[in-house]
Amino acid sequence: MRCGPGPGRWRLRTEVLSRALGRDISFVHLSPAEARQLWISRGLPPELCDWLLWEPDPEDERAEWDLSEIVSPDYERVMGHPGRNYASWVADHLDAFR
Repeated sequence: MRCGPGPGRWRLRTEVLSRALGRDISFVHLSPAEARQLWISRGLPPELCDWLLWEPDPEDERAEWDLSEIVSPDYERVMGHPGRNYASWVADHLDAFR
């Protein structure tokens, strides 16, 4: 679930970031096992990796929902203004990506 409009998919987010930086950035998909191994090698506890990689049971009827595409109405209710789109957020935090 996200707080603002804009691309929710990692490839699209990578494209937005690439354009903002003015250089090519590649998105490299990792399998859950590859991601877990990488994160553990960088010091994350295995339990945290497992939690981050959790996916709903495919037999669960809620599994049809792509939660990354749902914009939460709670953000605006709590913060008093709508969430920013991803491109605006990237522009405001561009130095963190340099």
